[in-house]
Amino acid sequence: MNLKFLLKGISFLIFISNVFADYTGDCKDMIQYLNEEDQSYYRSFIYNCEVNSEGKVVELVLKNNNLSEETIKNILSYDTITSLIYIVDIGHVDSGLTQQYPVFPDIITKLPNLEELELTNNEYFESHTYARYYQRPIDENVLKLPNSLKKLTLKFIELSQTNIDEISTITNLKELNLSNCKTEGLNFEPINSLKQLNTLSLTGYSDLHEDPHYVDKGLLKSFKSIKELDLTGMTLNQDNINEIAGLKNLENLKLLANSSLDLTNLKKLKKISSVFIKYFDRAMFDIDERFNIDRTINFKFNKNIKQLTIDDFELGQKNIDEIASYTNLNLLNFKSVKYSKDVKLDKLKNLKNLLALYMEDSSYNSEFPSFIKSLSKLKELKLVLQDIETIPDDLNLKNLELLELNFNEIKAIPETINNLVNLKTINLNDNKIVNIPESLGDLKNLESLDLSYNKIDDTIPKSLNNLTKLEYIQ
Repeated sequence: MNLKFLLKGISFLIFISNVFADYTGDCKDMIQYLNEEDQSYYRSFIYNCEVNSEGKVVELVLKNNNLSEETIKNILSYDTITSLIYIVDIGHVDSGLTQQYPVFPDIITKLPNLEELELTNNEYFESHTYARYYQRPIDENVLKLPNSLKKLTLKFIELSQTNIDEISTITNLKELNLSNCKTEGLNFEPINSLKQLNTLSLTGYSDLHEDPHYVDKGLLKSFKSIKELDLTGMTLNQDNINEIAGLKNLENLKLLANSSLDLTNLKKLKKISSVFIKYFDRAMFDIDERFNIDRTINFKFNKNIKQLTIDDFELGQKNIDEIASYTNLNLLNFKSVKYSKDVKLDKLKNLKNLLALYMEDSSYNSEFPSFIKSLSKLKELKLVLQDIETIPDDLNLKNLELLELNFNEIKAIPETINNLVNLKTINLNDNKIVNIPESLGDLKNLESLDLSYNKIDDTIPKSLNNLTKLEYIQ
């Protein structure tokens, strides 16, 4: 449907053309229509609108905080929309303002080319009780969506069994994201019929101590075909872990865990390629217990794993030896990791296929880890907040392209820095460096150099003029 016929007066069109120059085609028509309907603060409703080469709207982000049903139906009458984010914002339920159309409109089901859809409820308040609410239901039939849909995201929704049954009919759905949704007590078995579904995200509140989200026993068994699973923000138990171990097609996994969970069962995931595990325990929010928390973890993964991120755990020698056995790793990321007493990282030199190593706030005796010198294929090295004092003279990683050693205690750049012949990026900000070596000018491939927030009082070497590819220096 074209909204131009709803506009009144050529003088209005001339005025609008100057105000809304950023918008073209169908998007411009929408904005003009909203203003003609006295919705003068159109940016409060349309957050983004994109058209294709023919001027037809294809992407729309729409927030309804007091639009009428008729207005919504007119805006959503364009059958060229392929991506839609629709936000319901009620605000204060007892503010005296009556929300005209505080629901998700079923006209969405009539968008024949829709491929991506996000439906979000903004939180709302009761002023007289100071109560804050998050989830609201979706009416029946709203999720009877066209089979063109490939990605569905629902945020802050109180899901019903009818909603689940309707989702199970979207035969071409490939990705399902449920963020901060109420799923307790629902039967997800109908989802098994979605043979193309390969990505599932069940995420909860970041403020988990206030209202934690749990995963019902048996829920994950209904997603046998998925390849990617994100459970960050969800409080898991051992039953959940055992169900994850049964997802035979799983390739990418993200989850929260703690010392009460045994992750060795995940070794059964033969196709697993990437794992992200972050520590979480509700005791973190207990003032009396938070400093006595056991952050150790027991895990085993298939030896063919390619990427591993470990966040906020305490690793023992058993963990390090296990990681060292993952010789196909190309990315290893330690973030806020602590080490048990007498842990040695030497065995990590076995990771000969490693292309990227990131260690942030995971200090190891204030030393530059010696095993890194053996990682000859390494292209990216980030050692941030590690209390490192020196860069070794014999660091000779010929394939290294990115070196980030910011927020350390480094006092000098070695003359042998020119051994790193393929470096494109050096970030050494927030250290204690006092001078710049001439040899830095030998790095002919260098594109970015950051030495800010150091103690450099020396003149800049003329050799830096040789860095013809340098685009950024600070």
